[in-house]
Amino acid sequence: QKQTINRMRDQLKNCISSRFGQDFLYEAMTGRGKSVDFVFGLTYEKEETDKLNAKFRCLIIRQDELEAIGEERRNGNEDWHKHVDLEVPKKSQAETYFRHRLRNLESLSVLYEDFRNLKSNPDHVPLQCEDSKYAMIGDIKLLDRGMMGL
Repeated sequence: QKQTINRMRDQLKNCISSRFGQDFLYEAMTGRGKSVDFVFGLTYEKEETDKLNAKFRCLIIRQDELEAIGEERRNGNEDWHKHVDLEVPKKSQAETYFRHRLRNLESLSVLYEDFRNLKSNPDHVPLQCEDSKYAMIGDIKLLDRGMMGL
């Protein structure tokens, strides 16, 4: 099972990388650009959706932003996601959707911390929860397009 998970994680990483390969060529040719660490996680959305809308979704977030979410959680700020300004109408379906996505990112922060601990310390005991057992999580370097001067 571990080999299968690692192979699937690599395939997901390759899929993400394929969308950004041209950016690294641009960086190599011009010397402009900046690599940024990102974290990805595959979720399966089945709660709060109808059966026709249940699907896999790949969340991608800058590592520093995910770490900030994790810091809020570690500090005991359980309502942090309620105070994030969203550019959608208050009490709308869109607001509910985006607040749910923020909670997904909070869960990703927990799983990513565990993933990093496993990578750096083979003796680390992984989370004993169903979510982490088959977590499809990884990290990847992507080029920050804002730093490319386009």
